[in-house]
Amino acid sequence: MVPTLTIIALLFGAIVCVAVPTLLYVWMRKRANQLLLAAFAGGLGFFVMQIVIRIPIVQVVAMTDWFANLAPFLAALLLGSTAALFETVGRYGTMVIFLKDDKRFSAAFAHGVWHGGVEAIMLVGLNFGIYAVFAILLNIGLMDGIAASFSDSTTDLGETISLLTDVLTTTPWHEFLWGTFERVVTIFIHIGLSVLVMFSRYRRQFRYTALAFLIHMTLDTLIVVLVQQGMSIFIIELTALAFAICVVIIIKFVYREYKKDHFKQEEVNAHD
Repeated sequence: MVPTLTIIALLFGAIVCVAVPTLLYVWMRKRANQLLLAAFAGGLGFFVMQIVIRIPIVQVVAMTDWFANLAPFLAALLLGSTAALFETVGRYGTMVIFLKDDKRFSAAFAHGVWHGGVEAIMLVGLNFGIYAVFAILLNIGLMDGIAASFSDSTTDLGETISLLTDVLTTTPWHEFLWGTFERVVTIFIHIGLSVLVMFSRYRRQFRYTALAFLIHMTLDTLIVVLVQQGMSIFIIELTALAFAICVVIIIKFVYREYKKDHFKQEEVNAHD
């Protein structure tokens, strides 16, 4: 039997991964118009660069002896730097292609919301939803019948069900809540990174895109190192939260710079 609290935590996580980016987008949409393309670009950037390209490559590389023999820190650096590189290229590329003349702060915000939102949904939300359905079917006794109906077509299904059952019955329910917390925190980090890349285009200064890459690479590498060292999930999520707070400060700084430029333009127009 899967504990009821585990099922509740899974359902909660699945809902939050969809609700948070949706609510953030709606909040910004009330303050600015024409953000749908920016949101689409953000989600597409993550999907193509991570789901379609990078993750399959990493899965293949991870099975090689070369990767297995890498020093732990170098493996962490490789994972962190490639994630940052692919996603930064995805951000910049989708902004150039879909938002060529739209360099607004609001567009950058919407871009980041759904870059992080698609990541949250595809990596956590969908999985949590599937796990919750599986747990419910298992608890009410229907999973054995479903497995039996597929017994002739697949030999691995029984092992998969057994493995997933072990995970859901032995993992403390609050660890799934930590996973949800991480996704929410990460969405805000992605907003900040998209804002930096957009500001780089707005000011025509590449250093802000470089900063977005460095922040992303440092965070991802550090998280992998902490996992390698066996740090508690509390320490890992606290680290992510600290980065998110720093990124929110950056978002506020960029927003003020946008406002300053807007006021300067109004003054120029008033004198014309």
